[in-house]
Order: sequence, then structure tokens, then C-alpha cells
Amino acid sequence: MSLDAALHAHLALSAVLSSSTGGLALLLALCSSDEVLRLGSALAACAFLPLARLVGCAVATRSKGSMGSDPLRRIFLEILSFFFTLLSCCLFAASLGESETWVMGLAVASVAQIRQPGRQGLSWGFPQEATHRKVKAQLPWMIISSGSLTLLCLMLTWLISESNLGAWIWTGLVVLSSVELQGILMEGATSSVAADGNELLEALLQPLSCEGPGLSRWLALAALANATVYRHQVTLSTTAFGSSVQPAFSAQVFGLRGKAKTISVVSVAPDGRSFFAVYLQSALEVLREFTIRVQCIVASSRRSGAKALDLAQLQVLETAIVQLAPLMRIAASGLSGWICLSRDLDDMGKVQREDALSKVIYELCGGLQALQRLISLRGLIDLCPSTMRCAQSCYEEAQHSLYQLLITFDKCGLQQVVLPAPYKRMLEDLMRP
Repeated sequence: MSLDAALHAHLALSAVLSSSTGGLALLLALCSSDEVLRLGSALAACAFLPLARLVGCAVATRSKGSMGSDPLRRIFLEILSFFFTLLSCCLFAASLGESETWVMGLAVASVAQIRQPGRQGLSWGFPQEATHRKVKAQLPWMIISSGSLTLLCLMLTWLISESNLGAWIWTGLVVLSSVELQGILMEGATSSVAADGNELLEALLQPLSCEGPGLSRWLALAALANATVYRHQVTLSTTAFGSSVQPAFSAQVFGLRGKAKTISVVSVAPDGRSFFAVYLQSALEVLREFTIRVQCIVASSRRSGAKALDLAQLQVLETAIVQLAPLMRIAASGLSGWICLSRDLDDMGKVQREDALSKVIYELCGGLQALQRLISLRGLIDLCPSTMRCAQSCYEEAQHSLYQLLITFDKCGLQQVVLPAPYKRMLEDLMRP
């Protein structure tokens, strides 16, 4: 199974699990009832609610860092999700003895649609906490939030029609809790997809895209970045020469420890390049592309002033930055983490042969310089707050990754890195206490 298919399967499973928990509990409560019509309504509601959550997932899988560029498709999916949610609300209420269902059903379905997770794309933050821990920690707030929103809907619709208070409280808790639970389950979708070295290598070779299908490259870079985080990195790797504790994917990135004949299990690109060489090229391409997108806004304002771009042109450039910002943070953190780990784990010298330290420091300095200029334009150019937040978060991540490399390789190869004078001054300022 490809990484794309694995991600879609995980999202579909999160949609089904989030909607089936409350529905099955309500269905079990109604099994003791002799009324066939109420039991049939509960069964139908349990069928429509997962459909509503599955359609909601379709919007999130279309885009990675922001909303996709197909508004008609998005509107159609939103309407379809709202329709299925409305049917499930009305059927749940009918199974509990409520006769007037449409007014309150419209209110609950509207709130559920507004709180539908994934509207701004999938979450690519890292490291991700274990899903069961997040569910346990947020369960009280999830119930309180769903109950409060249900009572608010009851107050707003009380003037229009009288409602069965108990039936709608249970219905609101089931429907709105499923939306909240789906959001929690979807947060870890991008970091919980398992893959081997060959799948990661194939994904890293894919073209860079920010919309539509083709999430494999994003997933591969996210998996490699998460593998360098402390809570994910201790994995027992057993070889023919004994056992050694190494981070996940270290056998693919650096090669196995031991004789050359044991390295045949390591993934190699079709053109003969090593896994790390492909990973380095893939991550550097992301860093360069993000830097170019930032420089487009900076250069236009420098050459023609603050009014060089009209509103539509500026929005296109801002969207390009916001879309690629999550992947830039993943690429910078993951690449710097693996290069730092190579000091202790890279027995074969693959990182040194690729001159990875010099290339990554150069790209990070270029990105930092471009982001500094963009942030300095605040007030001169009418940039959206979301763009400035993305620029600030990317600046902090690039600065942290660069500082990590400087600390790790201080007096251990850092003096051999050749950089332009502005970049050297930037490193001196970064290392200055």
C-alpha cells in the first residue's frame, strides 16, 4: 500500500471511529425498545453520521497546508456533509421520541459543519502526542463543549418551536462529540503512517506539489522528521553483528553497521544514489522553493515600492508561502536532526561525502535572510496575519535548526564550511550570547 493510500485509510478510520462510538452507545440503549420505527431511525442515523464525517475528510485530504484551489468541489463537499449531518441529527432525535426535528436539526448540523476539522488542511506539526493520550486528556472538555453548544442551539431555537430537551441533549452530544473526536484523531494522521525504506525513497522522488493528490512526499519528510524526535528515536535494531540502539530509519539513512555485504538491505535510488542523498536533495528543494516564494514578495516591494502588487497578486504570493510553510518546517527540522545524528551514527561517512553540512547551513541562512526581510516589511505591505504568523514560525524553526547544527559541529567540521560574508555575520550573531 502506498503512503497516499495509507493516509486515506487512516483518515477514513478516524471518521468511522469518531462517529460510531456515540452512535453504537445510543443504538445499544434502544435495543431494549420494542418500537421498530425508533430502532430503524437509530440504525439509519448510525449510517449517515459516518458518511458525514467521511465527506468532511475529503476536504482535508485535498489540501496540505491550506485550502485547495477548487472552490466548486469544496462547496459541493460542504453541502453534502451538511446534508448527511442534518439527516443523522433528525433521525437520532426521532429515535428518542422527538417529533419536531428540522429546526433543531438545522441548528446542530450548522454548528457541526462550522466545527468540522480539516478546513485549513491536514495538521503537519510534530512531534505528535499519542492519540489515546490526547483523547483521554481532552475528553472532559469535549463533552463540556458539545453540551454547551447543544444548550446554545436549544436556546436559539426555543422561540421557533418547542423541543424535547432530553432527546436533543443526547443528539447534540453524540453529533458534536463525533466532530470533536474526529479532529483529535485526524491530528496524528500525518505522523502515524508506517512505511519502509523503499516506500519512503519512492515518495521522496515524487515532484513537489502543494494541492490535490500526491501526499506521499509530505508524509515521507514528516516521518523522517518525527524519527529524529527523542520520544520516537529509540528503536532496537538487531543486525548480524549484535544489537544496537539507533533511531528509526537509521539503517536506511546511514546504512547498517558492519561489513559491506550487509548493506544490501538498504534502499537505493534507481540512479544509484544513497537514501540520504535522495533525502538531502528532496529537503533542500523544499527549502529553496520556500526561500524563492518569500523573496518574490520582498523583491517586488524593493524594486517598485509597497504598492508594486495589487491585492490579487499579493494574495497569490501569500497563499504560496502559507501552503509550503508546514513542509519547510518539517524539512528544516528533519534534515538538521539527521545531520546532527550522523556525528555518532554515520559510520560510512555518507553525510560527509554529500557535503550536507555546508549545503544545509547555506540554505538555512538564505531562508533566514529572506524571512528577516519579509518580517521587516510589516506595516509597509498589507500582508495577512496568517502569512506573518507562518513567516515567524518558519523563521524560528530555521533559526533553531541552524543553531542545533552550529552547537553540534562546533570545533568538529564547522570551520571547514565556506560561506559568504553576510552569512558568516549571521552565524556570529546567532552564536553570540
